[in-house]
Amino acid sequence: MPILIAFDETRTGVRGLVEPGVSVVPDIFRHPDPYASTQLARHGVSIPVVDLSLPAPLAAAAAAGAGRDWGFFYLVNHHALVPSGFTDRLLAAVRAFNELPPTVRAAHYGRSVDGGVDYFSNFDLYRSGAASWRDTIEVTFGPSRPDTERIPAVCRSEIVGWDAHATTVARAVMALLCEGLGLAADALEEASCLEGKVMVCHYYPMCPEPERTMGIVPHTDPVVLTILAQDDVGGLQVKHTNKNGESYWVDAKPVPGALMINVGDLLQSPNSLLAGNDFFSADAVLGLHTVHVSPTPKDSIATNPAATMASSAAATDRAALVKAFDETRTGVRGLVESGVSVVPDIFRHPDPYASTPLAPPGVSIPVVDLSLPAPLAAEAAAGAARDWGFFYLVNYHALVPSGFTDRLLAAVRAFNELPAAERAAHYGRSVDGGVNYFSNVDLYRSGAASWRDTIQVMFGPSRADEERIPAACRAEIVGWDAHATAVARAVMALLCEGLGLRGETLEEASCLEGKVTVCHYYPVCPEPERTMGIVPHTDPGVLTILAQDGVGGLQVKHTNEDGESYWVDAKPVPGALVINVGDLLQMMSNDNYKSVEHRVVMNSHEEARVSSAIFYNPGKRGDSVFYGPLPELISSGNPPKYRNFTMSEFLGAFFKRDLASKALIEHFKI
Repeated sequence: MPILIAFDETRTGVRGLVEPGVSVVPDIFRHPDPYASTQLARHGVSIPVVDLSLPAPLAAAAAAGAGRDWGFFYLVNHHALVPSGFTDRLLAAVRAFNELPPTVRAAHYGRSVDGGVDYFSNFDLYRSGAASWRDTIEVTFGPSRPDTERIPAVCRSEIVGWDAHATTVARAVMALLCEGLGLAADALEEASCLEGKVMVCHYYPMCPEPERTMGIVPHTDPVVLTILAQDDVGGLQVKHTNKNGESYWVDAKPVPGALMINVGDLLQSPNSLLAGNDFFSADAVLGLHTVHVSPTPKDSIATNPAATMASSAAATDRAALVKAFDETRTGVRGLVESGVSVVPDIFRHPDPYASTPLAPPGVSIPVVDLSLPAPLAAEAAAGAARDWGFFYLVNYHALVPSGFTDRLLAAVRAFNELPAAERAAHYGRSVDGGVNYFSNVDLYRSGAASWRDTIQVMFGPSRADEERIPAACRAEIVGWDAHATAVARAVMALLCEGLGLRGETLEEASCLEGKVTVCHYYPVCPEPERTMGIVPHTDPGVLTILAQDGVGGLQVKHTNEDGESYWVDAKPVPGALVINVGDLLQMMSNDNYKSVEHRVVMNSHEEARVSSAIFYNPGKRGDSVFYGPLPELISSGNPPKYRNFTMSEFLGAFFKRDLASKALIEHFKI
């Protein structure tokens, strides 16, 4: 006890031991064999990730799964709730205080919690068997508000700001966890679970013998929810017990841009107001956590709303890697720029090209010539749509200025080959203003990511804010919308006439009004046999108009009259566009036309592939506007094969699947 008192009365904490150059860990900090109790997790095991940018039902399911199975999760895409860079500034300010001269820090040291604020080393210093290697600022923000003037000036504004921002995050997480339990989203907040708040800012100084002591001993948090911001030093570990009853410590490695959320004892408790034992605290049952010390100083900030809440996705180790990749904001192109020589695991597809053989030599998708008389062109288009679902379109130059698609593709390439920092300014998944730039639309849903980056622009039914389109390709993308729509109008007329309908039938059904442009960039790949540009899929819309450069890679799955299926190369044809039928047109045509699978394979070219597609869909989307087989095609001898649906239902079904799923048409089949 005298040694503890002597240490405490220095009023400079563990940092005060390091400053004069201590070379061994003092006896009061020595833990008997601190890291021997439970094995470390095998390589690749990681705590799950919950993405706040997902639709609320998906995020709630992910949070509930993580709360049940792990008690811990990373929270990502919380940037609408926390200003960009704020947690970095917060952690830097806490570090700055802890690295002030000892006499300045000592003026704040104490254990009386005067005014709701104190600074000390080890809150259980006089009760524990061995002290831990950390110092702490503690601020009680609720239910009684602290005297914020007592918070050290060097980090005062950041700590006060973090209280507000973290509470906003806690409110969002609580809502997800409540929904995951089938409760009203505000159930925990109404139980006052945001009102009791204690913030602890930990500083873990450099340690001369990290194997002798600990940053924090194994424990569970005695609260509802903890929200943790940590720097990039690492050290946090979570004890996880898998389905086979095996327990191990899992590194909660710092993930750029992620917060750490964990369930506390109050939320797990069988007597909890809400959760019962549906969620687990990090305890002996599930999720003990600890902090190992290292030779590098570490900062962390934990906010414990005294009755808050946790949740997360039942994600795997892959989810953390996916998030880390996404947070680079530079896409696949950024991997190539960094000199990657192998395809990272998250992009590896199991045997991607083995399922179906390639077509025999000489097999090619059909060609439709717009210069033919309209009846002949309509017959050719209808035949191609029935038998193939794809065709080349040539001699459309009365509708598109000469050389325009070449300029479009060059401009898209130019944007994707800008410096990483310039591209990163446009990166995101929120579709702000109808425009976004990202890698893999289904990055968080698919089993393996694909080797491409994308600019996406919504041109209808609501018009995008064109100023948000990157300047390097803005004029070309806007121009392509107008020119491609003229092409789509002509092709839809041919396809209507091929069904015996008036040429305006699809246009009158608003099928030119919903428009999404996607400009894909497929970087050079170091191992093209390991991954894909786009997985086999069908397009969900009515019609797709595609312009592609000369690199190639698009393949179409065709089944011939003998029932044999194979992949056919849709090789670039100078001056030709590629047209394909989408799922909606297959249903609207009552299976007269077919939507077929296609994919993009990687190649060994030393040049990236570039393409630009526009997807056309109905623009009228009210709850009283229904789509399905066109009435003119239905008769007693040809009954409808699909039920009617709204676009809201259709899009909801689409966004619940990953890109490779073939379940969309089946969902509406009678």
